[in-house]
Amino acid sequence: MAEIDMYPALEQLQRQYDEGRLAHTLLIHGKPGWGTLDCAMRLSSYILAKAKAQNSLFGGSPEPASQEIIWEHPDLHFSFPFINTSSQGGSISDDFLMTWKSYIKEHIFSTDLDWLHHLSGELSGERKNPKGNINKAECNNILSKLSLKAFGENPKILIIWYPEYLAKEGNRLLKTLEEPSDDTYIILVASSTQQILGTILSRCQSVQMQPLTDEKISVSLADKVSGMTTERKTEILRRSQGDLGRALELAQDPESQGSATVLAWLRYCYQNRAAELWSFAEDFARMSKDGQVQWLESALFFLQQMHRYHLDPSYQLLMGAEDASAAQKMSKIVSVTIIDEMSRILEESIRQIRGNINAKIMMTDNSLLIHEVLRTGSVPAYAYT
Repeated sequence: MAEIDMYPALEQLQRQYDEGRLAHTLLIHGKPGWGTLDCAMRLSSYILAKAKAQNSLFGGSPEPASQEIIWEHPDLHFSFPFINTSSQGGSISDDFLMTWKSYIKEHIFSTDLDWLHHLSGELSGERKNPKGNINKAECNNILSKLSLKAFGENPKILIIWYPEYLAKEGNRLLKTLEEPSDDTYIILVASSTQQILGTILSRCQSVQMQPLTDEKISVSLADKVSGMTTERKTEILRRSQGDLGRALELAQDPESQGSATVLAWLRYCYQNRAAELWSFAEDFARMSKDGQVQWLESALFFLQQMHRYHLDPSYQLLMGAEDASAAQKMSKIVSVTIIDEMSRILEESIRQIRGNINAKIMMTDNSLLIHEVLRTGSVPAYAYT
């Protein structure tokens, strides 16, 4: 993970900084497993380390001595979604900063849902579906941080992780985002630009991260996971599709039963087995929110593989032999149109889960929709009302 070429985007941003062309408001976006936050932290560390070298009383090289991430620095600030614990709605990210840093240092490729589930457990141990927020008080806190005078000759850096949570309160930051001071860099790290206010997007230089290569994921897996067979690593590389977070998740949970439950659920939907579908919806609702999203993503992956095989029977399915056999059999009785319709339902389910919908009701309803799609080939009209 220490190589500078881990992320081509990072090399470009560092070069822009060296040439004095780096935008003062950046939006680094893409899947967390593509290294969005890691890239932002490495860029911030590069800027701070270079400023330290340039301002050293003893001279020194103008280049940073290493590419290690700097987490503790008086001019490096953070903002991120959190669970409000104040009855007056006045919680701010600083209330949870030590917990966040401790978690993110070990899980820098994690999602917002992973973090909020972890924080929920730290706070109460009972909240399975916590609702995160970046509230009015936090926006004021951001403005307060940016108004602070920098220590020494360092630039100030603010990283906003998941600006999707800003919602309308983000309008308070527009002037600052548009015209930050010359000694300030604001880096927004997002998973999806679709959920960010357009007024914020228009004020940022967009940096699109890309899926990591198999070689880079393989090196990272070797650093973090021991005793992995070549066959297992190959399977993980195929299934992760450039997402290091997903690769680490698969490596740490090799016996995941996600695909087995996906297959069972699809069979229940096809046969319209109401009792089993109701029981499944109850089990699904008992999962944590991040677990629900991961399960839905596993189901989407299964459908995507079926889609590829349907279009090209010579395609090598990225799954175990048993799952691959089931996917091949199912592809013979469902069309590409049906697969696409089911995929849209699952994608909408993920969006709804993130919006704190009642998971049990949603899964029951969507199971019935999947049944209709499998039987008729289209989503019933009532689904759009």
